[in-house]
Amino acid sequence: MDATRLQESVRERVENLPAPNAVVMEVLRRSGNPDFTAREIAEVITSDASLTARVLRLANSSYYGLPRRVEAASVAVPLLGIRTIRRLVLSVSTYDIINQRLGGYGHEEGELWAHSLGVSVAAEHLCECFGYRKSEELRMVALLHDIGKVVLSPFLMELLEPEARSVLSGGGAEALEFEREVCGFDHAEVGMLIANRWNLSPRFEEIIRHHHEPGEAPNLPKAAAIVNVADSVATWLLKSDELVKAPLEFDRYALEVLQVE
Repeated sequence: MDATRLQESVRERVENLPAPNAVVMEVLRRSGNPDFTAREIAEVITSDASLTARVLRLANSSYYGLPRRVEAASVAVPLLGIRTIRRLVLSVSTYDIINQRLGGYGHEEGELWAHSLGVSVAAEHLCECFGYRKSEELRMVALLHDIGKVVLSPFLMELLEPEARSVLSGGGAEALEFEREVCGFDHAEVGMLIANRWNLSPRFEEIIRHHHEPGEAPNLPKAAAIVNVADSVATWLLKSDELVKAPLEFDRYALEVLQVE
């Protein structure tokens, strides 16, 4: 397959990637607007039976320890809070996509999801460390930061031998360059295309596009740098038994953006 046709195929796969359904997108839109009330958001949620069931299940979980059972979204939404609802909705809508096996990167089923969730949690904590106020936004962006791998993985499986794919499992600048050489795109670029296809915020597009190169982010270098550092932290923590042996390394450009030595 020539380079032009390959790039067209990648773009086609982006177009065909299932987007979050209309109810999910409406909940995200409304919950990000301070003019909308919890009651109005609950009304949107109730139009999707599956989403309603998940919201009620969370509200009735042992974590909240309520004295009586919650049986209506109109009660559950203000109880859980808008931030929790946004997290739940985005997680539910992307879980099946991100949780799959990605042979092109050597990821078994669930590995990319675990990593993405770890980066999301780490990003929220790092926002506190660096005084970045849009922690909710970064938590959601971080959950999607590697979604471009879902699109590129089948191409890498087809075009590369297993030995060559081992370069990609390590991540970093070398892996990005390898993706570009093989597919004409790296996963950060493809992630940006997906965010655009799903009509997510331009801020999402920029942060996802530059999460490996935060110094090149034109408007949001600090946000991209926080996701970059969160990525390093989550990767290190998920090494399990190698944790004690492996040093925790950070991208020097990300540290420069955050003014950390």
